[in-house]
Amino acid sequence: MVSFASCPPALLTLIVGSLTLSAGCSQPEVCSQLGACGGDIVGAWDYGSNVGESCEVDLYEPPSETQLINRPGQAARAPQPESSFYDWCSNLVVTSAAGDRVSGPSFTFESARYGSLRAEYRSGFPASYELQIIRTGTYYFNFSTSCMRQFGAVDGLAADPKFATTSPPGPLSLCQQLEPALQAAGNNDGAYFNVRCVVDQTDPGGCVCRYDLRNVVTESGTYLLHGSQVTHFPMGQSHLPNRALFCRTGDRLQLSGTDGSFLYDKPGLRSVVLVPAAAPSPPP
Repeated sequence: MVSFASCPPALLTLIVGSLTLSAGCSQPEVCSQLGACGGDIVGAWDYGSNVGESCEVDLYEPPSETQLINRPGQAARAPQPESSFYDWCSNLVVTSAAGDRVSGPSFTFESARYGSLRAEYRSGFPASYELQIIRTGTYYFNFSTSCMRQFGAVDGLAADPKFATTSPPGPLSLCQQLEPALQAAGNNDGAYFNVRCVVDQTDPGGCVCRYDLRNVVTESGTYLLHGSQVTHFPMGQSHLPNRALFCRTGDRLQLSGTDGSFLYDKPGLRSVVLVPAAAPSPPP
């Protein structure tokens, strides 16, 4: 047993204060674990009307550091490159050239909601599963005056010939010149849509651009059951096995990541409540 009888009053106050602070700063679990009764997991499942019953944790997901992509590995004992925000302007380059006036930017998102989830578990040997998850959200670029004009871009030009059919008749503000280029870049990426750019009221030389996210992730693999625990073995070398607890009661399937882990190893996703998925519509 530890005794504080011989501690000076000042030191004792510091010790007690530290213990109180450490107890008061502990982070409670945001998502409680759902049921773990097991049952028959086979079938096709989705959110249905239960989308509000999934539980997620907000995470800071920094954008990829593009300067480190495909970088050669570090030599032995050499320090690793320090992490840093890759570019204040999100790799945006805007010029006054007649063609290819806009280059970039790099679209990013963080803490996107899991707006749709469909999981299908099949029996057999080996038992297999398929997963489709769609993350959704609305995000913004805030391009400062420096970001917009550092490469010679100016207001009052006609539309970039590349986007003449989708742009209003000129002369155009710089934000109007930027919008169709971002719209095309987002559509080509396949996940970013409905781009709208307006003048930044707090920085009139800059632009604020809004865009919607629809990021579709698919996954397939095999699974093993052990009581009320299911272990997923996703296909692909970059995916590791992950475990979940489940409980099927009637037409409801509850799934939770084990020991506070992320469900399906998807960042922020802790638990879901699923119902039998509707049969897909026949092709026209």
